[in-house]
Amino acid sequence: MTHNAICVIPARYASTRLHGKPLLKLKDKPIVIWVYEAAQKSNAFREVIIATDDLRIAETAQKYGAKSVMTDPSHPSGSDRVWEVVKNRDYDIVVNLQGDEPFITPSILSTLISTMYKTKEADIATPIRKARSVQEILSKNTAKVVIDKNGFALYFSRAPIPSPKEKNTYNKENYFIHLGIYAYRKMALRSFVESPRPQIEKTESLEQLRALWNGLKIKTVLVEYSGISIDTPEDYKHALGFLGG
Repeated sequence: MTHNAICVIPARYASTRLHGKPLLKLKDKPIVIWVYEAAQKSNAFREVIIATDDLRIAETAQKYGAKSVMTDPSHPSGSDRVWEVVKNRDYDIVVNLQGDEPFITPSILSTLISTMYKTKEADIATPIRKARSVQEILSKNTAKVVIDKNGFALYFSRAPIPSPKEKNTYNKENYFIHLGIYAYRKMALRSFVESPRPQIEKTESLEQLRALWNGLKIKTVLVEYSGISIDTPEDYKHALGFLGG
């Protein structure tokens, strides 16, 4: 079912850790096109747009029949790039879907949208999954989240939270890994991008902490997900292996 929702995919060419990441190919398609097609297949959006600051990405989008817009290259984050695209468009819900999530499933996206319509008190909805290993719990590259009894986020951290009193007693069942995809009410996104970065966001380098700091309510959605976010050359090799070469 299509709602009054838009999906924006921020895609920068000059990624620090993996240059030209959106245009790297998996099988026969660039990563950003995998993401775009998953959003389209969800049937949850009136519009799906790739937001970029690079003509190479815009030209690739056009080649594959994907809609794109050029945005200001000086944006400090993907959220700011998304806001530039949507601020003058009339949508209730805005999804920020990173251009490095080629394995995202259409069902996760449609579930996020339906959650926002069902949960009126939520300003933001975001997917989480169960931790797969202790190594993942301890990794600084994964964001962990602690939730309340109603599934609202209490805190996100790169540290293993909750932190056990006894050393090395990590039970995977108690840990949730955050997937960096967000469905915002439009005014919540505006509030988010117009707010200064608080110290907790700077310390953890996790932008979702700005939302909590400002009192926005983040509803988490538990999903089954085995895909990979592509941030580094190692992730890209892993993704190629995930697809069988």
